[in-house]
Amino acid sequence: MGEADFLGLFSRLNEPHSRCGERVERVLVLLKQLQSPASRRDAMNAVTVLRGLLRRYRWVYQVSPTLQGYRAIRVPAKRETLTDDDVWEHNAVRDLLDLLQQEGSLSRVRRCVVCNGWLFAAKRNDQEFCSRNCRQNRYDNDPKRKAEHRAKMRDLYALKKELARNPKAGVGLKTRRRG
Repeated sequence: MGEADFLGLFSRLNEPHSRCGERVERVLVLLKQLQSPASRRDAMNAVTVLRGLLRRYRWVYQVSPTLQGYRAIRVPAKRETLTDDDVWEHNAVRDLLDLLQQEGSLSRVRRCVVCNGWLFAAKRNDQEFCSRNCRQNRYDNDPKRKAEHRAKMRDLYALKKELARNPKAGVGLKTRRRG
């Protein structure tokens, strides 16, 4: 599963007030709880709730040609009766369950520290932001950086004010050394 697949998953998962997105998010949260449960009891509770949620989804296997040869892939059962949202939901849950089978992949699914949206850290294990906008927002709102910026702006304003009072200050005052 590539990064582009996850972009499609998370773009719909981060939409507000989407029933399909809420159900997929609930499955995702439970899968992440299984990854590092606080206790065995918490893990068993998560498994029980997850089993109940997964009853909703039905898949069938189809054989399909890929670049690596023929593979069996899961597709939603009775696709003809499902809406586009339901097909997306089934595919999203299928992809998350596939991630569970890959060692460490589910740990790369996390929330953005700025907007709290879901992201898949495909390139970096320590990725915290879902987009460049969130990264820039965090940088712009860092209290230490803001204080430094204010200090530089005060100095710049004072310099401009001084130059406005005496525009020729500092011009031609350097002395030449005579050798």
